Amino acid sequence: MLVHKTKKIVSCNDFELGIKRDTSLEYRVSYPSAEKAKAIVFIIPGFGADTNSDYMDKLREYVANTFSVVAVNVFYHCFYSRPENGATLAFDDLDIYYLKKVIEEFNIDFSDVEEINKESVLKKLHSLNRDITISMTLIPKNDEYQNFGLMQAVDHLNVLKDLHKTLEGSQNLPVVCFGSSHGGYIAHIMAKIAPATISHVVDNSSYVKAPLQYVVGKESDVNTPEFFLHEGKLRVHCFVQSYWTTDSSSPYYFSQDRSLMRDISNLQHIKVCAKDVKNKTNYSIYHSVEDSIAPVEDKKLLCKNLEESGYSVAFHLFSKMEEIDGKLIKNLQHGMSMSIKELIKRELPQILEKSMCSMGEKHSVEYLCDTVTYAFDFTKNLYECRVV
Repeated sequence: MLVHKTKKIVSCNDFELGIKRDTSLEYRVSYPSAEKAKAIVFIIPGFGADTNSDYMDKLREYVANTFSVVAVNVFYHCFYSRPENGATLAFDDLDIYYLKKVIEEFNIDFSDVEEINKESVLKKLHSLNRDITISMTLIPKNDEYQNFGLMQAVDHLNVLKDLHKTLEGSQNLPVVCFGSSHGGYIAHIMAKIAPATISHVVDNSSYVKAPLQYVVGKESDVNTPEFFLHEGKLRVHCFVQSYWTTDSSSPYYFSQDRSLMRDISNLQHIKVCAKDVKNKTNYSIYHSVEDSIAPVEDKKLLCKNLEESGYSVAFHLFSKMEEIDGKLIKNLQHGMSMSIKELIKRELPQILEKSMCSMGEKHSVEYLCDTVTYAFDFTKNLYECRVV
């Protein structure tokens, strides 16, 4: 028998941009009721179809029941960032700028449109039956925005703290993180900002550095969207709402400091993370050489720097068509169309067979970037983060 719980807790504000968070953080947990759990397992989806909550519920329950673990899903900050899970489309100022250029280029007449709004504009452009590309902004549910990585990792760590407070015996359990694409990236950031807390990271196709089109969106390149929609011949380039900007005079400037903190391959940061930590995080990493979103050379550097710093890394690199088995590996594109369920079935049994114990908590860590220091403290009721 399993116990299922849904909880809402207070999590972090945006400590980089100084933005107060108005919504609570939801997570769902399943665990065996009649036997001692073997581990806490975070299942962390990336963007897109694998964020379907019904599928996540079924997978979490399967993992908890099959492997006798505490299985957790966290609906982290900016989780609802695709149309299929609650995001809405809108035009921001930059979208309007590009839209006006399209209207001028194609000499589009809107005089027959009674009211100019998002729906009427899209309907008009679609009716023209011409090859037209515009940009739009995805507004995540709860009017959230893309902070990228840090708040999302802190959300998971605050859930871990809540589990330690409310679930008897969980303090002594090892913590394993499974993540695909952006989910894998979140798992790496968790291990970076909470040294000795995460026992094992299993990562499928995460990027190593924050891709600019996901952080500053169309300011980087309007022609390289993170997501797109087709309406006949109308192509809509979509970018998630973000306050980060390339404008160096703005307080929201995505500076070298911001980028360095989000670079999980930074050797100096890896050395800080590994310092004085006897039980280091283990890593199992899956990647394709043909990944067009997460460059394979970045992933190779990450693995090299982790190993040089004393971490155990199992690096599974796929480069040949004959390695596509149709079950775990279905293609060599980003993510390899890999089922996270199959990845868990492959990796979790051997992880649990190892004599793992809770790694405990290294209470604080600081990372020097270009001009500022990021400080993380695990001793408070909530995970405390500062930029000094």
